[in-house]
Amino acid sequence: MLGGAIREADLVLLHGVEAERFLSVGDRVRLDVPEGLTVVTGPNGAGKTNLAACLDLGRAVVGRASGDPAAERLAVYESAGHDGAASFWVALDLDLDQDGERKRIHAFMCAAYACSGRSEQDEPSADEDDTYVRDCLGADSLAPLWSGRLLIRYDSAMVRPWFAAWQSPSVWSQLGRAA
Repeated sequence: MLGGAIREADLVLLHGVEAERFLSVGDRVRLDVPEGLTVVTGPNGAGKTNLAACLDLGRAVVGRASGDPAAERLAVYESAGHDGAASFWVALDLDLDQDGERKRIHAFMCAAYACSGRSEQDEPSADEDDTYVRDCLGADSLAPLWSGRLLIRYDSAMVRPWFAAWQSPSVWSQLGRAA
């Protein structure tokens, strides 16, 4: 990744990169990454640096939530719209296959449950909810969240111009069947 040493937390399994109106990318482009070693080559101006910038943007966005110094580079990308475009998006298709990544997802889900709104005084406290969900929510139950797409959008016209979301295909397909 750009700007620093590679740590275990930086290692994820990348399946694809997609972008639109980002740096020299105008129309939507997609690069599927096959299993095994991938080497990207090409003449000057082919987009090799843009590919690295897509990955670095992902690290900067995630770093913003985790306190990673990479987040400081996020401001650099505010002017990354193709030919001055005010908005762009980048998507990274990933597998979170490291134990530390899976533990972070588990911790986030526990925190989200424990911080959910309470409407009645007799309901358990946030601490009791936290203990309950940690005891009941098995890590394997989160397996559908371990593969997905990190979608990053920037739109300078918005009050909060940065948007990021984790889209899990298996979860979305299950929700679609339930509707």
